[in-house]
This record gives sequence, structure tokens and C-alpha cells, in this order.
Amino acid sequence: MPRSLHLLFLTFFTATLVAPSARAQYRVFILTITNTKTQQTRLVKSTLDNIQYPGYYPLDADETISLTDTWMCWGTHGESVPLCANPKADLLPTTSSKSQVAPQASSH
Repeated sequence: MPRSLHLLFLTFFTATLVAPSARAQYRVFILTITNTKTQQTRLVKSTLDNIQYPGYYPLDADETISLTDTWMCWGTHGESVPLCANPKADLLPTTSSKSQVAPQASSH
């Protein structure tokens, strides 16, 4: 094996061993869906953002959707794996009235 090819192989092999492992990640979104007629709102926890969500789960004509919060999670997410908790939740002051967030499974 020529010396330059040997050096190239050795460099590639070393870089492969030293490089950090690839880690899966996904984002969680808290979406606020508001009925403009009744002013009732509901919160949805999803891996779909406010642009993608209505494509999978159509909204009523009198409903609007907005992005309320988002955070990144490490690892993979499957149908049987719950979405990771909001890491900012520990930083928020506790209140007596907490909003209920309905989890929404995504289609990915």
C-alpha cells in the first residue's frame, strides 16, 4: 500500500473513532388552538409545529393556531414513547392553576 494511501486510511479511521456518536433529536411544540367565536382555547403538545399540525389534524373554520412554546429533546420518539418534559418547566414559578396540555401523537 503506498504511503499516502496508508496515511489517508489511517486519518479516516482515526477520525471515525474520535468523532462523537450521532444522536437523534426531535422538537416538542405547545400549540394554542383558539375558537374565534367562543374564545375557548386548548393546548396541544405535539411534534408538529403550528404550520404542519393543521395538515395532519384539520382545524374548524373558526379556529386559529399559534405556537406557544417549543423545546428540543434528545433521543428518538416513537408512538409508545412519551414526549420529553419541558426543561424550562423547572424554571417557571409554580401557580395554583396549571393549564392542561393534551398530548397529540404525530404521524412520523
